[in-house]
Amino acid sequence: MRREISGVIGLVGGIVDLWAGLTILLQDSMMMQNVRSLGYFLTILGVFVLMTGAFMFVPNVMSRFTGLLMVVYGLVMLILGGGMLTGVFNVMMQWSSLSGVVMLVLGFVMLYSGSTMPREMM
Repeated sequence: MRREISGVIGLVGGIVDLWAGLTILLQDSMMMQNVRSLGYFLTILGVFVLMTGAFMFVPNVMSRFTGLLMVVYGLVMLILGGGMLTGVFNVMMQWSSLSGVVMLVLGFVMLYSGSTMPREMM
């Protein structure tokens, strides 16, 4: 997959993670600690995925390590999306099912993008 397409995928994935994390954190303050921890994790993950996606637009920064990061981000997105969709994470946020489906789709796309990245660079 081309570097620019992978960068766009990273930016979209980061925005989805950031949005989900901030939505969880901005809910009622009486939520359980594990749900708040999930919100912080998603927010931090969103920032890292956004930074990785932005760095993919810089030609000299592209490396094999970036492909590995995309695979790791894809796996994390699959786990979080599946958990949000099936209710493993007891998140009472509006649109949590849609957010879970989007995370699953982006997780699969990130896995594919990251796994094909090192082959392009050879």
